[in-house]
Amino acid sequence: MTPSPVETQWCIPEPDYPAFRSFCSKHDLQGVLAELLFAKNMQTSGDLHSFLHPASNPLADPFGLTDMDKAVERLHAAHEKQEHVRIIGDYDVDGISATALMVRGLRALGIENVSYALPDRLEDGYGLNNALLESALRDSVSLVITVDNGIMAHESATFAHEHNLDLIITDHHSLGDTLPEACAVLNPKRDASDAPLANICGAAMAFQLCTALNKSPQNLALVALATIADVMPLHGENRILTHLGLQEIQHGEQPGIQALLRIAKIQSKRLRAEDIAFQIAPRINASGRLGSGGNALDLLLADDPDEADYLASQLNMINEDRKEVEREITRSALEMLEDYDLDSKRCIVLANDDWHPGVIGIVASKLQHQFQKPVALIALDENGVGRSSARSNDAFSLINAFQNCGHLFVKFGGHRNAAGMTIDRANIAAFQEAMEAEAADQSTLTQPVKSIHINAILPFTTVDNELLGDIDRFEPMGHANPSPVFATFGVKPVLGSARALKGGHLQCTFEHDKRTFRAIGFNMADRFDPGNLPSKVDIAYIPKFNHWQGNTTIQLHLVDIKDSKNNSILHESA
Repeated sequence: MTPSPVETQWCIPEPDYPAFRSFCSKHDLQGVLAELLFAKNMQTSGDLHSFLHPASNPLADPFGLTDMDKAVERLHAAHEKQEHVRIIGDYDVDGISATALMVRGLRALGIENVSYALPDRLEDGYGLNNALLESALRDSVSLVITVDNGIMAHESATFAHEHNLDLIITDHHSLGDTLPEACAVLNPKRDASDAPLANICGAAMAFQLCTALNKSPQNLALVALATIADVMPLHGENRILTHLGLQEIQHGEQPGIQALLRIAKIQSKRLRAEDIAFQIAPRINASGRLGSGGNALDLLLADDPDEADYLASQLNMINEDRKEVEREITRSALEMLEDYDLDSKRCIVLANDDWHPGVIGIVASKLQHQFQKPVALIALDENGVGRSSARSNDAFSLINAFQNCGHLFVKFGGHRNAAGMTIDRANIAAFQEAMEAEAADQSTLTQPVKSIHINAILPFTTVDNELLGDIDRFEPMGHANPSPVFATFGVKPVLGSARALKGGHLQCTFEHDKRTFRAIGFNMADRFDPGNLPSKVDIAYIPKFNHWQGNTTIQLHLVDIKDSKNNSILHESA
């Protein structure tokens, strides 16, 4: 029997009505847009303008980053001497985008001899290693730049120094107790936590270096791609960078991204952040998940549209293979959980000899979302060495937990919500116990409840084009700036309209106030018997435009469904 997902609780704010009326009067706002903006605690007209018009905000000064002057000086010297510079990236979207961006940036500076390398996920594992540096030495490289990796590569940094190979590290992952030996170490976490660039991704870090070198911002499309894919918070500098990058893509820039949009049947002018997250990024990631990411990097460096179309079709086929591997790992993990005491465990730690290490991160994310507990999946090789991908929510810091039990690992790294490590089979049981202890120390709930924040309660009569136009002003939406979720109570499923779609999705037409909308609930077909829905339900949803065969309609993307008789609602102060 497949384990059941956790219960959901809807959290509905009760606003401070006098303050809300004052806010509406002060800013001449009304309706749902006013509710949504008021909930973001924006106090001044400047705050509102900055949020609604990201392009009006200036970009941060890259020289505000520690060691930027050292990195620029070393690269100008490389330009003058026409040295051979090699960029060493990573195999995920952020690392691939960062590599492409740095290659383009150095070529724009005038460095002609620029090469690049990505580690192979299966052969090399994550990040900088001595084998990559030895290859650079054989190719007469005199300067290596890491992008989206390197901050924990102390051994390789020492190797480079001993062999007179200069090193510039650009990364955004958590710092260790000491920094690697290098000409310059660029990492936003070296600076104040409230600095403008504190939460940027690896590609945005590479962008800062290229902007400092070339004195102009270029290739923002790649920054937007990586920022969304790496689930960076979409506020502050990230919001500005992503907004500008999406504009570049909408204007037809970056042939590789345009080719992916064509194969995904997405019109550039209608591009939204979620299209990048769910359609474009997975196709790029697929290359690195099942190999080195070289195909994806070639695509992002392609300038010829025909070449880009060919490479995009290759990535699309790789992504289909990735989906099949993912389905098999998910099935296997759920089977293992049937014998797992979920009620007494604060964390989920599973290991398997047959799992592909490049795909377990996606499955870990799905399981974490389903069970609301930290999840670590470990793919073991024939030598008993496991590679793990772990995911958590904001209630539990993976990187803090990993640092406290780092003696069990060969190596590790990551962030609060996503991390990875290499571990020997013999240490897995001890790791599981350590994770349970860490979860107890961090006060993770033993019986978690998934909270769904409802932005506003609406009748169907107010769900119209004007509302969707207001919501569109919140783009780019994603992590830390999610799409608003609305609720409608006492909705009637239209008789005979509910059906299960391929892939486990639920489709149904709902009626309320004599108005109907078609809705789709992804991965919700098992929540209800489509032929026996309750007579009245409460639905939480995100309304979106659906473009099909030249027609545009409003479709509800379901977040949750509850029988109207059994809805758990928490009213909270705004």
